[in-house]
Amino acid sequence: MNVSDAQIPDTDIYLIPTKYENGKIILGKAVNITSSPGYDNQPCFSPDSKEILFVSIKDSVQSDVWKYDIATKTKVQLTKTKESEYSPTYIKKGKSISVVRVDKDSIQRFYKMDYPAMKKTEMIKGSEGIGYSCWINDSLVAGFYVDKINNLKLMDLTNLSQTHRYDNPGRCMKINPVSKSLFIIDKNDSASNYLCEVDVERNKVGRIVKTLKGSEDFDFLKNGLIIFGHDGKFFTLSEDRTEWIPVSEPIEGLSGDFYRFAISPDNKYIAVVSYKGQKP
Repeated sequence: MNVSDAQIPDTDIYLIPTKYENGKIILGKAVNITSSPGYDNQPCFSPDSKEILFVSIKDSVQSDVWKYDIATKTKVQLTKTKESEYSPTYIKKGKSISVVRVDKDSIQRFYKMDYPAMKKTEMIKGSEGIGYSCWINDSLVAGFYVDKINNLKLMDLTNLSQTHRYDNPGRCMKINPVSKSLFIIDKNDSASNYLCEVDVERNKVGRIVKTLKGSEDFDFLKNGLIIFGHDGKFFTLSEDRTEWIPVSEPIEGLSGDFYRFAISPDNKYIAVVSYKGQKP
């Protein structure tokens, strides 16, 4: 669920120079790239790792998409609509983006926009209730849908069909860049959440391991290694995939803790969403 109907948390996005060496993530000093009151969240790197999309709410519940240029350290507002946009994602090799928009009737729908012109907007029919998305390929999207029981559906954009796949997933959904498998968090067990791998073609979901308690955000390095964020550090799975192993020290320069994060495709940066106090 996005934040349109909830209390808006005060969050910032920090950019961290990163190296992966000898099984460890070497982190540089974190730099606040949003540095403003209000909600700055949901970072997404461009395919060439030069830009970051994010959403920002400055002084109301109105959310818009912004772009941060890493080289020039500049921010540009991309959407200036009466509706709120969330979950921006680069698609079509960076020639388009997708967003979840809260329309005037308060229903969340899925949209595609041309990029960087931002002039053409296309609503995906039948996407009512979507909260988050993960592009499996150019025509297949995994969608987290908000309902009495939140659920995972696959949207085939070639024929606009939807297939229900799973109940009670987490909001974080990622594609392993090596195996091309979809990974999700299973929240069906009241005692523990589980990291799961989804076989889209065979319609199978396999539990791998319990997640670290209280955390659900993860991403992948380009070599397919999963990285999990928890308690101010990054973790990965042991070789037998039975336990989480710390692969980083606490982040220097970060104000507060972090939850959401994204790894650049070239693995040279990690963008984390920082918060103070209670986790949003």
